[in-house]
Amino acid sequence: MEDANATTLVLEDLKRGYPGLDKDAGANHRKAAMVCLDSQKHASGVACELKSLKETTSMIRLTWNEAVTQQMKNTWYDRREATEMGAAGLAILVILSQTKFTVLRRMDQDEDTGMDYWLSTRQTAEELTENFLLQHARLEVAGRRTASSKTIEKLTRDKLTRSRKSDDTGKIAYVVVVEFSKPVIYFETRMADL
Repeated sequence: MEDANATTLVLEDLKRGYPGLDKDAGANHRKAAMVCLDSQKHASGVACELKSLKETTSMIRLTWNEAVTQQMKNTWYDRREATEMGAAGLAILVILSQTKFTVLRRMDQDEDTGMDYWLSTRQTAEELTENFLLQHARLEVAGRRTASSKTIEKLTRDKLTRSRKSDDTGKIAYVVVVEFSKPVIYFETRMADL
């Protein structure tokens, strides 16, 4: 399913830095995503489905401008960590391309909040980092290196359910689940149930 009008997600954009993701962390997410895609024999320019559980599908293109080296593979040899970090990087790029939000803050994973990141509207980094009252949306992320469509759909539903843990915030929740072998990204939105 080729689409000449497909949105392009440029992995190098993660190195720009955002209020809740400094340039070095963004570069790490980028390299982890590159290693995950390379491990599945994908090259820069690979077509990726952007789907929802409602079966709406569009195509996006994933690009990067650096070859995956053995040193990168050695650095990201831990499959679980690489998959988690790579999926988070792609999720951030999806949020930036599909919404009006940017990443504001990574959540403490020891707190069972049902979200991985706070998102906010795009303002200057100084305005955002100094005013956490500007938390406008939540992001929950998951990734799998290889999984069946049924498994990814179940994981997406599970993450939607998990996002209910922070519904008391009253903020919209985004769920992004990345599967690297096809590749496919599920992107869901739900309003808080108050």
